[in-house]
Amino acid sequence: MKSVYVTRPDVASIGIDLLKKECDVSSWSQAVPVPRDELLRQVVGKDAIYCALTDKIDSEIIERAGPQLKCIATIQLDMNTSM
Repeated sequence: MKSVYVTRPDVASIGIDLLKKECDVSSWSQAVPVPRDELLRQVVGKDAIYCALTDKIDSEIIERAGPQLKCIATIQLDMNTSM
């Protein structure tokens, strides 16, 4: 089963529920941004990182996750697409 780390606790439950159908999902549970040292610990071995634009995802994070990391996706907070 693929594993995903989510860096925010306020992601819509419908999205998390969809991920949980196919993936082992772990997430940061506090209202404040995940501290870098915690992020570095949590991404080890993950196949995907679902993060906010404000999370600094750099080469150190990618290398720490490992070669199985296939996806880094950003959380979209505003779903109003009717422009």
